[in-house]
Amino acid sequence: MSRLLWVSIASLAIACGSSGGSTGAVKDASAPDTAVEAGGSEGGPLDGGDAGELDAADGGIPPACGSLELGAGSLYTSGALHGLAVTVTNQESTITPTDFNSVPAGSPLCVQGTVANPPQGYGYAELALGVDEEALRASLPVDAGTDAAADAGTTSYESNSIVPTSDGLVVHVRNAGNSPLSLCLDGANDDTWCVTDLSQGPFFPWSSFRDNFGSGAVAYDRQPIVDIYLNASVAGSAASTPFAFCLDNLAEAASWCGCMGDACACPMGTTACNATCVLDTAINPSDCGACGTVCSSTSACSAGQCQNTIVSGPSNPYSIALDANNVYFTDLQAGAVLMAARGGGAPVPIASGQSLPFVIAVDATSVYWANQGTAANNFSDGTIMKAPLGGGTPVTLASGQTDLEALAVDATSVYWANQGTAANNFSDGTIMKVALGGGTPVTLAAGQLAIGFLAVDGTSIYWTDQGTATSGSFNADGSVMKLALSGGDGGTPTILASGQVGPFPITVDGTSVYWGTTGTIAKVPLGGGDTVVLASGQSFPFGIAVDGTDVYWTNAYGGSVVKVPLAGGSPVTLASGQNNALFIALDATNVYFTTEGVAGAGAIVRVAK
Repeated sequence: MSRLLWVSIASLAIACGSSGGSTGAVKDASAPDTAVEAGGSEGGPLDGGDAGELDAADGGIPPACGSLELGAGSLYTSGALHGLAVTVTNQESTITPTDFNSVPAGSPLCVQGTVANPPQGYGYAELALGVDEEALRASLPVDAGTDAAADAGTTSYESNSIVPTSDGLVVHVRNAGNSPLSLCLDGANDDTWCVTDLSQGPFFPWSSFRDNFGSGAVAYDRQPIVDIYLNASVAGSAASTPFAFCLDNLAEAASWCGCMGDACACPMGTTACNATCVLDTAINPSDCGACGTVCSSTSACSAGQCQNTIVSGPSNPYSIALDANNVYFTDLQAGAVLMAARGGGAPVPIASGQSLPFVIAVDATSVYWANQGTAANNFSDGTIMKAPLGGGTPVTLASGQTDLEALAVDATSVYWANQGTAANNFSDGTIMKVALGGGTPVTLAAGQLAIGFLAVDGTSIYWTDQGTATSGSFNADGSVMKLALSGGDGGTPTILASGQVGPFPITVDGTSVYWGTTGTIAKVPLGGGDTVVLASGQSFPFGIAVDGTDVYWTNAYGGSVVKVPLAGGSPVTLASGQNNALFIALDATNVYFTTEGVAGAGAIVRVAK
């Protein structure tokens, strides 16, 4: 995958008012830009047709009413435009990526590949933006197209289209391979119009788009548009042509995107900041969360928070732990335990050649982790490991463990959970411990049902029993458990909460136990009592942590990081659009979390509390 995919758009302000300047994006000095930034005077009023339309000859570029922003699931927004970003090729051509599901939100749309002609026909590779295709149709007015049934609200090809009332498009492309590119429009009636010379940009009046399969003399005539795309093609009889380009921005341009005094009538997807229409502050790194809050050059803006990638590229980062200076983490796929500075930097290996290193914990001198073992041995060869914080020879504290799932440490011992065996429907799970210096492992509790995670405080150990499942869905028979440590080894666990649906992550503070089910975050007093649901409607909470004011968790399926006050209230999203947000850790001011890797794209991310 091209590293161009991770270039961030640094400048997303949208100019409004008399300046009339369009907004550019970050330029890569190594990549020629086919659309050079230009400025000009304010355009005249619109009349819905070409007569009132600005063009390059007027020397004026109207303001760009939006800025291209990639979201989750390959969906994009740009002002009033929104829809699905896709790639399309003929059979003989190639393009990477094939979709944008794994590209971080806010990134430019970058593609590369080779265009090849079929034995008979035309070779092409396209990066296309579907207009309102499978997107938020209800948020736009009905289009003024020619199909009366579609305009009446019935479903048709035209109902996923838009008839523009703007002056044209402002487009910024970085053409790293000097590829032969065209900018094209597809109409609802299967007509196509293109601009074949992108050097005349970045502003392309609608009248500059000409019919692609006719004489080229017929201009686009405001038919409903179903998609806008960049096309790399093979000229003549050439066998094949490589290409590589990035679409940094594509937005409608119109004189109606204007500010009068301090009041801005800003288009969809933007907001007013200091008499300027800017990209939505939820995702705008120049106005992140509030006007004037600028994220650093290494940060992205997500859910109105600047988030920093501390480590990127682990093949599958999983569990995470912190000390005063470093972040420690396991990499499942690489079979490694690593550390990196909390401020960012290259990871330093602590141990390699590990067998599915799962959860991790640290104390003042050492790092501890659980190796799940090998599938060939039905995960019955798991180990509990220890190594000095600065690296050194790993020490095995316990071996022959079965399906290790959780790990925690206190001042004297390491605690872990054997989830149980599939042959016994995971009803034979055990809670174990061993001294920090090693010794004979001790069983604290047996006969537990599909143990999730565990936590310890100065007096007790707590864990979740996930319960049973039917047809892949958890039943409401999970529980939250507690066992006093002061009574020696073993004892009878106490049920703090029952009737839970798949309880999994768990943490504890001085007054309460907090956990996540498949869709809620809840708490109960340490001594037992009524369960209080702090948040509902969550999407498989996976990691959980607590400080003096809030509970924090990750939604693995929802790809978000969320917090809620300890006493309850409205949840606040700190980060969204993450690829399977997993484990979580806190310091005094920040939240750290891991995201699952896709083709080596996992990361450890930091966001302010």
